[in-house]
Amino acid sequence: MGDNLIRININGHLSSAVAKLRGLKQGDPLSPILYNLAFEPFLYRLSMIATSLASNAKFNHSKVQAFSVSGRDTWESWEAVLTSMNIMHLHSVKDADPLIYLSFPLIQSRLQRVNFVGALITKLKVAVQLHSTRSLSVVGRATVLNSLILTRIWYVLRVTPLTLADFQQLRSTAIQFLRKNIFPVIPWRIHLLFPCSRSQGLKKQRTGTLDMLYRAVDLLPRSFAQTQINTATAMVLPLTPSTIFKGLARGLLQLQPYFVPVCRPAPLEDLEVSFAPFVNQLIPTDGRLSGSAESFRLAVLSSVTPPSTLRNVSTAHWQMFWSLSLTTIQQNVVYRFIVGCIPHRGFLHHILPNIFDSSCCPLCLLATDSASHLLFHCPSKEQALLSLDFSDIWYCQYRGISSYRILFIALSQIWLAHMRYIFNQVPIVPTAIMVAIRSNVRQTIEEDRCNLLL
Repeated sequence: MGDNLIRININGHLSSAVAKLRGLKQGDPLSPILYNLAFEPFLYRLSMIATSLASNAKFNHSKVQAFSVSGRDTWESWEAVLTSMNIMHLHSVKDADPLIYLSFPLIQSRLQRVNFVGALITKLKVAVQLHSTRSLSVVGRATVLNSLILTRIWYVLRVTPLTLADFQQLRSTAIQFLRKNIFPVIPWRIHLLFPCSRSQGLKKQRTGTLDMLYRAVDLLPRSFAQTQINTATAMVLPLTPSTIFKGLARGLLQLQPYFVPVCRPAPLEDLEVSFAPFVNQLIPTDGRLSGSAESFRLAVLSSVTPPSTLRNVSTAHWQMFWSLSLTTIQQNVVYRFIVGCIPHRGFLHHILPNIFDSSCCPLCLLATDSASHLLFHCPSKEQALLSLDFSDIWYCQYRGISSYRILFIALSQIWLAHMRYIFNQVPIVPTAIMVAIRSNVRQTIEEDRCNLLL
């Protein structure tokens, strides 16, 4: 234990290292015993101390504050009495800040309310800035906001009158924390579903550990052609008879081979339910039950045929792509385009025809939308791309940036402009896209220069 060092985290700042000369490792069974042995004398000592010596039992003049019930400044009338008690100030409506009692403000004027709300919002923004450095999911942000950040002000809002503008500032601070580095933006009404009902909203997107385990087993290559089960085991399988019969009659379902023997008329002799035949089919051919993540990945890859878009990209090209210095949005757009996952209107109409009744581009309304049309061939976006001059790589009057990064920056800005149009109905203006591209190019060059200096 003498080799361990401890650093204290105070608001995100680590103190200097301190040697841990004594103590126990985490989970040591001696820890609670030693804690009780050390804490018992302390409790006994407290019980023996006179009540007058305990905290808050004495009258502490240095912490006493006086205030005017009416709000008027009546210091002249109370000066002699308060001075004799070492109280040199009478809090009134003339003070800029309200008097705080048990963490609640005693507001006597509009100025005091404005200053208190300002301090409250500043306190909230500090907490938001502290938690924004953590890598959290959307559900994690909603949980942190409700359980760690907004709990700082719930008790105040119960007794403190605030205006609509004050609540809008609090809401704006909360929204900035929820939407930071998240695009497309999730509507505020969806965030409100999380604390209200755990069966709605974002909670639906969470996947349990058992669900992930079953999905992983489903990916394993296996065949139940040689599996044999008894009638008792077949009867307890979770099947819906009406659905099964309709599927068999229509030819949509086909019984596995192990169902054939149990469908023949025969007396029910073996009453033991056993799923061992299914488990045996999941055991590798070499008989080893233990495995690793790498062996599981290889087994899954051997049984799954990747799409042509992925087969055409070699391993070296993938390694080169992931080694590029790109932002998350740039990687997202390019990767989606390579693997064919751009959510264009043609694809959405194919999978959700009841919601997206047309496959035409929502912008030009002329051509059938596709990934290439969404990023390149739509007239408004094509105009922005044609403004790029690749014959002169440093067209933005700055050297030190390659052509592929300019192209990826352009695609990311086209993607953002398209999403703003879809979700916020912001018109797509080619000149605005060009301004954003040039700004991002300059910012990228400046960041690269700073990295070289480091």
